[in-house]
Amino acid sequence: MKIYYKLLCNILLLLTFPYLTKKSVNAQLIPDNTLGKESSTVNPSIDKDLIEGGAIRNNNLFHSFKEFNVNPNQKVYFSNPDNITNILTRVTGSNISRIFGTLGINGNANLFLVNPNGIVFGKDAFLDIPGSFSATTAESLFTDNFEFNTVNPNNSPLLKVNLTPGLQYGKGTIANRGNLTVGKDLSLSAGNLDLQGRLIAGGDVNLFAGDSLQIEDSLTNPFIASAGSNLLLEGNQVDIFALNHPESGFSSNAGMKLTSTNTIKGDARFYSGGNFQINGNLLSPNDPIILAGGDVSLADYTGASLHILAGGSVTLGDVEINAVDNSENSINPNNTALFNGSDTFASLFVRSNFI
Repeated sequence: MKIYYKLLCNILLLLTFPYLTKKSVNAQLIPDNTLGKESSTVNPSIDKDLIEGGAIRNNNLFHSFKEFNVNPNQKVYFSNPDNITNILTRVTGSNISRIFGTLGINGNANLFLVNPNGIVFGKDAFLDIPGSFSATTAESLFTDNFEFNTVNPNNSPLLKVNLTPGLQYGKGTIANRGNLTVGKDLSLSAGNLDLQGRLIAGGDVNLFAGDSLQIEDSLTNPFIASAGSNLLLEGNQVDIFALNHPESGFSSNAGMKLTSTNTIKGDARFYSGGNFQINGNLLSPNDPIILAGGDVSLADYTGASLHILAGGSVTLGDVEINAVDNSENSINPNNTALFNGSDTFASLFVRSNFI
């Protein structure tokens, strides 16, 4: 009798194990009920979990979740119905979103992820998105005159508005340690941005922080921000150190612009196929390199040395070289591949007490 009882218990455990496993996975993706009959659904499978349902308005598909996370080794994809060009996903719960696996779309739509609590992309995070991807900690997202609100989702799940507000940051933090690569534009906007890893886009790369924007590489892991078109970076406090790894740097096929109301601390290599512009002052305790196919302009500069190679004009404010520079960083004036084939350069090379 005891043997029969143990055997029955083991059989029941085997039968319920897949259900328990599936439930623990789905617990990371919990739709809310704010969209009523148009609520999102999660359909798990062996190779990936598929998000379906949602509310369709014009060419936009809206999803709403209480919790939105992607576990390590998990693949989460959004279904892309015909004629949908934008998929907008909000998080109405109180927890941050952790993207530790693969997040993608079964199609070419653009994906927007909105969580005012914050978003963390882990070291194994990966995007499989042929279109554009935007992550923000704003409380509301506006598209086609619709407001998609995370704070009061029940009062106005999809509110028609006549306003076109400016950029919304929110107060949360977006942190990245992974490989965020998309086919078109990549945009991250938050109260604070804490960035490592790779940010690569076939179109524009937009990095906007209402408060602090921190970028750092390491000896083993480079920081790479690469744009097929323009690269825009803006923050109230901007602190960049990306000289630890030889592959680290910022690159854009078109223009590059850094903006801050405070002095930008920027130790990195900047390669711009078009104009390079800093709206403000630049402080570099180490050894920055600026290469541009067009004009280079910035206000005052303070640092150990300054390397500029430009295909157009160079416009600077006051320049203060305040330290001995023993760095091996250098510019190769024979490399014209980054500058649209131009062989005419206005160059500035400044060092102090160089031995």
